[in-house]
Amino acid sequence: MVERNGEVVVAAIDEYGPLYQKQVREGDAIAKILWLDGRTVRSQEEPKKLIDQLVRLPWYDQVSFFTNRQGAARAPFNLVGGWHEVLGFYATERDWIAWTPSGYYACSGGGEQLVGWQVNADDLRRSPSFFSADKFRKVFYRPDLIRSLLTDGTLNTAMQRQHETPAHVNEISPPVVKIVSADQRRIDEHANRIRIAATAESKDDRPLVALQLLLDGRPYGERRRYAGGDASGLQRRETWFR
Repeated sequence: MVERNGEVVVAAIDEYGPLYQKQVREGDAIAKILWLDGRTVRSQEEPKKLIDQLVRLPWYDQVSFFTNRQGAARAPFNLVGGWHEVLGFYATERDWIAWTPSGYYACSGGGEQLVGWQVNADDLRRSPSFFSADKFRKVFYRPDLIRSLLTDGTLNTAMQRQHETPAHVNEISPPVVKIVSADQRRIDEHANRIRIAATAESKDDRPLVALQLLLDGRPYGERRRYAGGDASGLQRRETWFR
């Protein structure tokens, strides 16, 4: 990192390093950092002091980064220093899953239930969220990329071969779903009476496309599908009854 025109600019970056895994690239500017000092959130924006602070911070401290690319602000992210693995692998007697730190994975039929991702909140004082791998299936289930990664060595090289830009699990948040009313505290598929109301809210700019009620892990009723991509699609409420 260097100070250039009043900004902290990434002069070079190692594609095996933690910032690269967060999609930081050469030429990006680090506008601000936040870190916890005890229970107090500290911040730094002045270029020279920002660089000095990054050097002084212990490697195990979590830091919030606010970056710009070509003058446009990017989504902030939290990071704990240290090196990240290129590929993780976990197996049981029946299932397996292989995944990258950014979220791409390949797995057996039940492998998506073996791992998940902790997504940190923008506020260092808020608890993180945890999502199992299946919540990101449409974007990150990519066995083709995992095969390429084993020969290419890095995710970036594998993505370039496919003429794609990598995404990161921190940039794609599953919607927040809440059960707002139910006739009973415990309901199963054999209940004589069912009445459940739920809300869903998108946490990014992607509209909701469907809601499906599951009872005992099985789909109940028809999937409620939605058309259109305007702002009205960011929040939905549905009721299921029998």
